[in-house]
Amino acid sequence: MTIEPGEVFGWTAIVPPYRATSTVVALEASDVVVFDAGQLRALLRDDEALALTLYPRLLQCVSRRLTATRNQLLDLYARDREYEPW
Repeated sequence: MTIEPGEVFGWTAIVPPYRATSTVVALEASDVVVFDAGQLRALLRDDEALALTLYPRLLQCVSRRLTATRNQLLDLYARDREYEPW
């Protein structure tokens, strides 16, 4: 999947079980902000204002990725149908 400037990657570091689910390859020079995962989790646990700011953005990211994955699967497994089954 391709991400655009300003998008988040590596968000699984703050979601249990804290395992990476992908890798990233930059196709051009990029500026990246990196946080220590343990320290970020502690900050989010202790700073409600930060959590209220960060989590909605992460949820938007996850939602976009799930939608993109769903669309890819629909394209991959689509059958030529003249009707909708439901």
